[in-house]
Amino acid sequence: MNLPNFFETAFNTLIRASVDKKSDARNVVVSISDGEYPSSRIMVLREVNVREKSFTFFSDSNSQKCKLIELNPRGSLTVWDRKNNLQIRIRGEFVFDPDIVRYWNRLGDLAKKSYGNQPSPSMPILERWEYDNKPEISSFTVLKLLANKFDILLLDKEKHFRAVYESRDSWKGCWVVP
Repeated sequence: MNLPNFFETAFNTLIRASVDKKSDARNVVVSISDGEYPSSRIMVLREVNVREKSFTFFSDSNSQKCKLIELNPRGSLTVWDRKNNLQIRIRGEFVFDPDIVRYWNRLGDLAKKSYGNQPSPSMPILERWEYDNKPEISSFTVLKLLANKFDILLLDKEKHFRAVYESRDSWKGCWVVP
Protein backbone atom coordinates (compact mmCIF):
# COMPACT_ATOMS: atom_id res chain seq x y z
CA MET A 1 0.00 0.00 0.00
CA ASN A 2 1.33 3.47 -0.89
CA LEU A 3 0.61 6.84 0.76
CA PRO A 4 -2.19 7.95 -1.61
CA ASN A 5 -3.95 4.57 -1.29
CA PHE A 6 -3.71 4.66 2.50
CA PHE A 7 -5.25 8.15 2.58
CA GLU A 8 -8.01 6.99 0.24
CA THR A 9 -8.68 3.94 2.44
CA ALA A 10 -9.15 6.21 5.46
CA PHE A 11 -11.53 8.49 3.54
CA ASN A 12 -13.54 5.54 2.27
CA THR A 13 -13.93 4.38 5.88
CA LEU A 14 -15.14 7.84 6.90
CA ILE A 15 -17.52 8.20 3.95
CA ARG A 16 -19.04 4.79 4.68
CA ALA A 17 -19.39 5.74 8.36
CA SER A 18 -21.36 8.87 7.48
CA VAL A 19 -24.02 6.86 5.59
CA ASP A 20 -23.97 3.41 7.24
CA LYS A 21 -25.66 3.42 10.66
CA LYS A 22 -23.99 0.10 11.49
CA SER A 23 -20.44 1.29 10.79
CA ASP A 24 -18.00 1.10 13.70
CA ALA A 25 -16.62 4.46 12.67
CA ARG A 26 -19.95 6.37 12.71
CA ASN A 27 -19.67 7.44 16.36
CA VAL A 28 -16.65 9.71 16.53
CA VAL A 29 -14.77 11.05 19.55
CA VAL A 30 -14.83 14.84 19.13
CA SER A 31 -12.42 16.80 21.30
CA ILE A 32 -12.33 20.53 21.91
CA SER A 33 -10.95 22.66 24.74
CA ASP A 34 -12.88 23.98 27.72
CA GLY A 35 -10.08 26.47 28.39
CA GLU A 36 -8.28 24.28 30.91
CA TYR A 37 -8.75 20.69 29.77
CA PRO A 38 -9.65 18.72 26.68
CA SER A 39 -13.40 18.21 26.48
CA SER A 40 -14.43 15.11 24.54
CA ARG A 41 -17.72 13.57 23.57
CA ILE A 42 -19.11 11.05 21.08
CA MET A 43 -20.88 12.59 18.10
CA VAL A 44 -22.46 11.03 15.02
CA LEU A 45 -20.57 11.69 11.79
CA ARG A 46 -23.22 13.01 9.39
CA GLU A 47 -21.33 13.92 6.24
CA VAL A 48 -17.84 13.81 4.73
CA ASN A 49 -16.59 16.11 1.99
CA VAL A 50 -13.42 14.69 0.46
CA ARG A 51 -12.58 17.79 -1.59
CA GLU A 52 -12.92 20.17 1.39
CA LYS A 53 -11.56 17.62 3.88
CA SER A 54 -14.53 18.49 6.08
CA PHE A 55 -16.61 16.47 8.52
CA THR A 56 -20.16 17.41 9.49
CA PHE A 57 -21.87 16.98 12.87
CA PHE A 58 -25.16 18.24 14.36
CA SER A 59 -25.61 19.88 17.74
CA ASP A 60 -28.00 21.86 19.86
CA SER A 61 -26.90 25.45 19.36
CA ASN A 62 -27.49 26.11 23.08
CA SER A 63 -25.03 23.39 24.13
CA GLN A 64 -21.83 24.05 26.03
CA LYS A 65 -19.81 22.59 23.14
CA CYS A 66 -21.06 25.29 20.77
CA LYS A 67 -20.13 27.99 23.26
CA LEU A 68 -16.66 26.47 23.64
CA ILE A 69 -16.19 26.23 19.86
CA GLU A 70 -17.09 29.92 19.52
CA LEU A 71 -14.26 30.70 21.97
CA ASN A 72 -11.74 28.29 20.42
CA PRO A 73 -12.62 26.58 17.13
CA ARG A 74 -9.67 24.16 17.22
CA GLY A 75 -10.66 20.55 17.61
CA SER A 76 -9.87 16.98 16.78
CA LEU A 77 -11.64 13.77 15.86
CA THR A 78 -10.67 10.22 16.73
CA VAL A 79 -12.20 7.39 14.74
CA TRP A 80 -11.74 3.69 15.42
CA ASP A 81 -12.78 1.15 12.79
CA ARG A 82 -12.63 -2.10 14.75
CA LYS A 83 -13.39 -4.29 11.74
CA ASN A 84 -10.30 -3.03 9.89
CA ASN A 85 -8.08 -2.20 12.91
CA LEU A 86 -7.83 1.36 11.62
CA GLN A 87 -7.45 4.46 13.78
CA ILE A 88 -7.91 7.87 12.16
CA ARG A 89 -7.05 11.03 14.07
CA ILE A 90 -7.97 14.34 12.48
CA ARG A 91 -7.05 17.84 13.60
CA GLY A 92 -8.64 21.05 12.35
CA GLU A 93 -10.95 23.96 13.07
CA PHE A 94 -14.70 23.95 13.50
CA VAL A 95 -16.97 26.31 11.62
CA PHE A 96 -20.72 26.80 11.94
CA ASP A 97 -22.40 25.94 8.63
CA PRO A 98 -25.11 28.52 7.85
CA ASP A 99 -27.10 26.04 5.69
CA ILE A 100 -29.05 24.56 8.62
CA VAL A 101 -32.41 24.38 6.82
CA ARG A 102 -31.14 21.81 4.31
CA TYR A 103 -29.91 19.53 7.11
CA TRP A 104 -32.93 20.13 9.37
CA ASN A 105 -35.30 19.10 6.58
CA ARG A 106 -33.47 15.76 6.23
CA LEU A 107 -34.04 14.87 9.90
CA GLY A 108 -36.98 12.77 11.03
CA ASP A 109 -39.29 13.89 13.82
CA LEU A 110 -37.58 11.68 16.39
CA ALA A 111 -34.12 13.09 15.57
CA LYS A 112 -35.42 16.67 15.72
CA LYS A 113 -36.36 16.12 19.38
CA SER A 114 -32.67 16.35 20.28
CA TYR A 115 -32.56 20.02 19.34
CA GLY A 116 -34.51 22.39 21.55
CA ASN A 117 -34.65 20.86 25.02
CA GLN A 118 -36.12 23.10 27.69
CA PRO A 119 -34.24 24.00 29.82
CA SER A 120 -31.10 24.16 27.68
CA PRO A 121 -28.48 21.39 27.63
CA SER A 122 -26.29 21.10 30.77
CA MET A 123 -28.70 23.10 32.94
CA PRO A 124 -29.26 21.47 36.36
CA ILE A 125 -32.61 19.74 36.94
CA LEU A 126 -34.02 18.09 40.08
CA GLU A 127 -35.29 14.90 38.42
CA ARG A 128 -33.89 13.02 35.40
CA TRP A 129 -36.97 13.62 33.22
CA GLU A 130 -37.56 17.22 34.28
CA TYR A 131 -37.13 18.72 30.81
CA ASP A 132 -39.19 18.98 27.65
CA ASN A 133 -38.31 18.07 24.09
CA LYS A 134 -39.42 21.00 21.96
CA PRO A 135 -37.88 20.63 18.50
CA GLU A 136 -36.81 24.05 17.28
CA ILE A 137 -34.78 24.80 14.19
CA SER A 138 -33.42 27.81 16.08
CA SER A 139 -31.76 25.35 18.48
CA PHE A 140 -30.22 23.28 15.70
CA THR A 141 -26.73 23.89 14.39
CA VAL A 142 -24.41 22.24 11.92
CA LEU A 143 -20.73 21.97 12.84
CA LYS A 144 -18.03 21.25 10.29
CA LEU A 145 -14.47 20.37 11.13
CA LEU A 146 -12.17 21.63 8.38
CA ALA A 147 -9.17 19.32 8.62
CA ASN A 148 -5.55 20.41 8.50
CA LYS A 149 -3.92 17.16 9.64
CA PHE A 150 -4.60 13.42 9.50
CA ASP A 151 -2.74 10.76 11.48
CA ILE A 152 -3.71 7.30 10.27
CA LEU A 153 -2.66 4.06 11.95
CA LEU A 154 -3.33 0.52 10.77
CA LEU A 155 -2.81 -2.25 13.29
CA ASP A 156 -1.70 -5.01 10.93
CA LYS A 157 -1.07 -8.59 12.10
CA GLU A 158 2.35 -8.66 10.47
CA LYS A 159 3.50 -5.13 11.29
CA HIS A 160 1.65 -1.89 12.11
CA PHE A 161 2.01 1.11 9.85
CA ARG A 162 1.19 4.79 10.20
CA ALA A 163 1.19 7.92 8.05
CA VAL A 164 0.65 11.63 8.64
CA TYR A 165 -0.89 13.96 6.04
CA GLU A 166 -1.02 17.76 6.39
CA SER A 167 -2.61 20.55 4.38
CA ARG A 168 0.64 22.53 4.50
CA ASP A 169 2.33 19.87 2.31
CA SER A 170 -0.70 19.48 -0.01
CA TRP A 171 -1.73 16.23 1.68
CA LYS A 172 1.28 14.32 0.24
CA GLY A 173 1.79 12.44 3.47
CA CYS A 174 4.77 10.69 4.99
CA TRP A 175 5.25 7.39 6.74
CA VAL A 176 6.06 7.61 10.45
CA VAL A 177 6.94 5.00 13.04
CA PRO A 178 3.76 3.69 14.72
